[in-house]
Amino acid sequence: RCLSKYYPSCKDQNGSRHIQLHFEKATTEEKEKIFQEILPHAFELMTDVFGNYVIQRILELGSFEQKVKIFDAMKGNIAQLSQHTYGCRVVQRTLEVY
Repeated sequence: RCLSKYYPSCKDQNGSRHIQLHFEKATTEEKEKIFQEILPHAFELMTDVFGNYVIQRILELGSFEQKVKIFDAMKGNIAQLSQHTYGCRVVQRTLEVY
């Protein structure tokens, strides 16, 4: 059973929107809390219909360290992500922000 309150919401349309908006306005500490709960699921969320938007928001507004950890989660999977309907959006955002 997943104890995270953010991860399951990332995979829901309304939950994903809420987390994106919350991440936008959150303090540095709140962003880190959200990020730490999402990070273990980052690769899965990159290919999720709603989760990919949360990952993109982290790439836009997250700290340098958070971006690096998202990049690390992508390593070795760029070709796979690039061919995926939602994963390709994360790859595109990564190229835009890096």
